[in-house]
Amino acid sequence: PRSASPIAAHTPHHTPQQRHRYAPRMMHRLAGSLILSCLALGADAAALRRAGQPAEPAPEAAPAAAAGLSHVLVVSAAEGVAEEKLVGVLVEAGASREEASAVVQRVAAEGESAVAQGPEEAMARLKAAFSAIGVEAQVKTVEELQKQLMADASEFAGSDVTELSLDDAKEWLSGEEGVLVAFYGHACAHCKSMVGAFKEAATALKPSGVRVGALNLQAIAGGALIAEALQVQALPTVRFVVGGNHLEYTGDRSSPSLIAFASAAHKGDAKTPEETAKAAREAAAAAEAAAKGEAPAAGAAEAAA
Repeated sequence: PRSASPIAAHTPHHTPQQRHRYAPRMMHRLAGSLILSCLALGADAAALRRAGQPAEPAPEAAPAAAAGLSHVLVVSAAEGVAEEKLVGVLVEAGASREEASAVVQRVAAEGESAVAQGPEEAMARLKAAFSAIGVEAQVKTVEELQKQLMADASEFAGSDVTELSLDDAKEWLSGEEGVLVAFYGHACAHCKSMVGAFKEAATALKPSGVRVGALNLQAIAGGALIAEALQVQALPTVRFVVGGNHLEYTGDRSSPSLIAFASAAHKGDAKTPEETAKAAREAAAAAEAAAKGEAPAAGAAEAAA
């Protein structure tokens, strides 16, 4: 039987709970805006369907208010700048002195930290205030910060596997070009055991034009919403997605089996999504049997041929 870790709320690196009193409020609001983005993605994802299954009902679209939380300000630690000056900037921006002191201490400890979130214009004004006292600050979009957090938690850095952001996922999962995607979690032991094979599969599939990506559902806020919309029930889940159809991989976590599955699905000789899924799974089973030195089942033998 296929062993997998359940999808659950997991605390990724750089979490609100690990931060000080002021930043958690900011990060909590940031997470809220990401969840709104996930709801919007869910509306797109609900239009996708797994082979032979009806689409899920589309959730309500994200309200336009999410635009008010579109940017964050990331401040870097600065030597030679009095702590009181840093605190003063944050107090002027509306933080209490206690909250501002906690923020400044966290920036000093981490070297860099997100300190506020809001519209781009407001973040630009706060950046100017920090720049005036000689402190480096960057205005980033929510998407940019999310990508940074995901990269920090990525198991696939430096490989041919693309770590997917929410925007990437929208494009990858709704396109007509077939892609192989792993839905995983960086704290999932079963996912970690598959990383090497998935990297190998990505490299092997690259010449044939098959894109291979991974979406870390434990590292992005709203991951459970995405999982629900796409009917991802366990981690890791690997699918070949083409034309809105999700062909779920059910083989072992070996690179030959993954390669055979994706290659057969990408070839797409079958007339229906169900036939494509069947052919891909039989090809994977044949590869798995060959790796074990076993004779494949009749259907799998035909797929291998």
